[in-house]
Amino acid sequence: MSRDSENSVPGGVTDELLDHEYDGIREYDNPLPKWWVWMFWGSFWFALLYFFHFHIGAKGTSVAQAYVDELKEAREAEAKMAMGDAVSEEGLAKLMANKPMMEDTKAIFKARCEQCHADKGQGLIGPNLTDDHWIHGGGKLMDIYKTVDEGVAAKGMPAWGRQLTPIELRKVVAYVGSIRGTNVPGKAPEGEKVDMAAVLAGGGGAAEPSPSAAAPTGSASAAPASEAAAPQAAPSGSAPGAAPSAQ
Repeated sequence: MSRDSENSVPGGVTDELLDHEYDGIREYDNPLPKWWVWMFWGSFWFALLYFFHFHIGAKGTSVAQAYVDELKEAREAEAKMAMGDAVSEEGLAKLMANKPMMEDTKAIFKARCEQCHADKGQGLIGPNLTDDHWIHGGGKLMDIYKTVDEGVAAKGMPAWGRQLTPIELRKVVAYVGSIRGTNVPGKAPEGEKVDMAAVLAGGGGAAEPSPSAAAPTGSASAAPASEAAAPQAAPSGSAPGAAPSAQ
């Protein structure tokens, strides 16, 4: 292909016009600056190494993953700020309302609780944590806290308050609270039935009396209705007719 030589420019580069034309426009055939070429090849090799390091080898932390980790650290710091307050229904409910924090807590639940309560809390060795029946207390967050903290020795549930950090303990309790009332099919109900809708709404949720606890009408030995309707007032682990369990 022939080219028309033009005047030389400083630096020893000769402007050469290509012999084709587009709408009256002709173009030069000058080489790209070396700095531009080096930047191009540098970017190419960097992108290639980045792809293999982060996506194929999975040995590095990508920008996206670093962002996720930083958000997780921020949520941990937020949770630790709540440690200055005494454990309460309101404080645990605040942790429970933090959906991203509850997502983080799934890892703790999987490591500590899944072997007895299954992956979604539907129950294996331990009871179903998602239905409306409770063996210890009335399904409130503080009832759950007491059970998790002190454990249930008779059923082989350890006292997690001795194994988890205080913030981990609160987060696990909040996570169990977050799956209440989801009714995942699993282990058959155990313990006393609770008005879970009322509990979740903050209305208390008195338990229904179990058939075994019901006495004939007019019997002099019948227990007061207030006692039969409020098993959460009984000591932990002493629900009538029910064996101790982790729920």
